[in-house]
Amino acid sequence: MKRCTDDFAHLEAGDIVSLDHLVSIDAVPFDTARHSLAYDSQTNALRLIDDKPFWGTDGGIPKRRIQSVSYMHVKYMLVLPDSAIAGLYEPRFCYKANPKRKRPTTAYCKVFRPEGTGRVYIYMQNGEGAGRYEVTWVIQDGEYYARVLDALP
Repeated sequence: MKRCTDDFAHLEAGDIVSLDHLVSIDAVPFDTARHSLAYDSQTNALRLIDDKPFWGTDGGIPKRRIQSVSYMHVKYMLVLPDSAIAGLYEPRFCYKANPKRKRPTTAYCKVFRPEGTGRVYIYMQNGEGAGRYEVTWVIQDGEYYARVLDALP
């Protein structure tokens, strides 16, 4: 089951009696007053947020940022550390495949748990235009392991 809006996505597997896993990804508006912004002197494009590169726009100020990613399994709950979500802006959670139909929305995020590996992959496609990117967070044996980022064409 998937539930998503412009501000969150919840991905679930299992049933009401035994939920195998639940992934929750939340976003909040980007507050420029709480961050330092550095611009390119020639193009006037935004290049750094808080002195660090960022993902999600092509030189514009982001409107939203990922606030949290959590994973709940039958045996444990894990909230990804700030380092796992730092610099990730313009999250895209879902879209309606056909707005005229009453079918559920389709998510831009997914969760994979290959059997027998002890791994969980949480995947998202974010950003717009030239700022599009994909991020995959890797959880290994109940611990945050890494994130993989890549630009999308």
